[in-house]
Amino acid sequence: MAEFLAHYDMRAHALELRRIINQIFPEIRSFFFLETSDTSALTISVHDKKEAADPALEQRNNCQLEKNPLINFTMKA
Repeated sequence: MAEFLAHYDMRAHALELRRIINQIFPEIRSFFFLETSDTSALTISVHDKKEAADPALEQRNNCQLEKNPLINFTMKA
């Protein structure tokens, strides 16, 4: 879950992710970006193997920190 200052910031982030998702996460199976309000979104990443998911989580956190969301929440299952 990520919270942004403005709807525009969130949409720009979503569009950028859509363009480069396979570069950031080469082994990703599916990726969902669900807007939960005008300034927040829930993202779900699906990987075939835990070995692919763990480094992807670290990469995701690094990517999110560069975008400076107000809140960055992560859960592994």
